[in-house]
Amino acid sequence: MKPVIDLAAEDATEAHPFTTAMREKIALRDRTCVFPYCTWPAHPYRRGVGSEETGWSVDHDHVVAFAAGGATSTANGAPLCRVHHNLKTHAGWRYRVVGTRSYLWSSPHGYRYRRDRDGGTTDLGHPRPPAPSPGDWPSRAEPLSTSIPAALGPSRRLRGRLPWERDRAPAPPVGDAAGAVGSAPPF
Repeated sequence: MKPVIDLAAEDATEAHPFTTAMREKIALRDRTCVFPYCTWPAHPYRRGVGSEETGWSVDHDHVVAFAAGGATSTANGAPLCRVHHNLKTHAGWRYRVVGTRSYLWSSPHGYRYRRDRDGGTTDLGHPRPPAPSPGDWPSRAEPLSTSIPAALGPSRRLRGRLPWERDRAPAPPVGDAAGAVGSAPPF
């Protein structure tokens, strides 16, 4: 006979992997993968016909990474299916727990989602970037060459000219080299 599981009590261990009791408590609390819009069930299963060995349909993830000081506890654990666990680990997706077990997710492109306790997802949209302040704009008195990004600097120029200047004739020389022998300047 199984003991009663108190979902409100927090369990913790010093080791990295979650214990079986902690995995079961996390699965009962969240019921599915906590990635936005995912409904993959978080439950144990038998690993073959007649096997007593149990596997899990999800990975149990540390919300705050164990290597970054996150505890191995039911408060810091969440079920993620393998695909979404890999997105979180390798593709720049991030999440944190907010309120009473809601998860606030952010994509690598800045989109945000809130995954609620009942499994529903709220799209919080994309935050607008701040408007540039006038101090960030190039000055009209500033020469164009200093406001050109480094990507268009001398290494990317075509024969010493910028791409939009390539069809222009070179500027005539100034002074004695212009062929104005013995004549005074017009000013």
